[in-house]
Amino acid sequence: MSLVNISLTPHRALISVDTETGNPNGEFGEGSKMTLLPHCNIVLAIRGTTFLLATAFSNAVMAWPSDFETIEKNMPTVMTQSIDYMRANAAQMFPNTQIDQDDHRNVAEQNVTMVGYSASRGRMAAVVFSTSRSSAEVDSYEIEEVDANASPWSEDWEEDMFDPNTPELMLSLAKFQRERVKAIVPDAPIGGRLLLCELTKDEAKFSSLGVLHSARGSEAEG
Repeated sequence: MSLVNISLTPHRALISVDTETGNPNGEFGEGSKMTLLPHCNIVLAIRGTTFLLATAFSNAVMAWPSDFETIEKNMPTVMTQSIDYMRANAAQMFPNTQIDQDDHRNVAEQNVTMVGYSASRGRMAAVVFSTSRSSAEVDSYEIEEVDANASPWSEDWEEDMFDPNTPELMLSLAKFQRERVKAIVPDAPIGGRLLLCELTKDEAKFSSLGVLHSARGSEAEG
């Protein structure tokens, strides 16, 4: 249960993710949930397994031409192939982990967000790709030209989702999300530090905004 939050304008995007990770054995630590493709200045962020982030990164590096439109077109296939691989090879990928049927189903719940400059749109763009247990299809939607997207988010929280268009608002939003998620799923791997990327057509700047909660299993917790 990771978080990925986006604030988008035609010339700038803010992307934030948390760092806490966990495995089916109940072990926790810190990991990277977003990465940069420096040659095309595109950020990939995930909610799900970090294996999918590595796969998406590798495919994007090898794509030709390696631009927003090509990577966007390829992403559904990359996700489908990655999920099929994880399902078939879970025991080999996690040799010291007890994998039960629920874990195999959870492999199907993945989310990749790509953010960068789109030449065809003439502006910064963000597209979210997702899969679920109930369908083998990869769904996608584009964040509006001037808009924000928060994951996770629930209408049951009875709050209006606001545009986190500053680092301070990003941190405030993430703390709110973590609090609400933990109230429902106490062991959800959401927390650690909040990382931010400020992205424009030609520049990417990464920073750490602060600690949401010390990641379990990390040195910071001890």
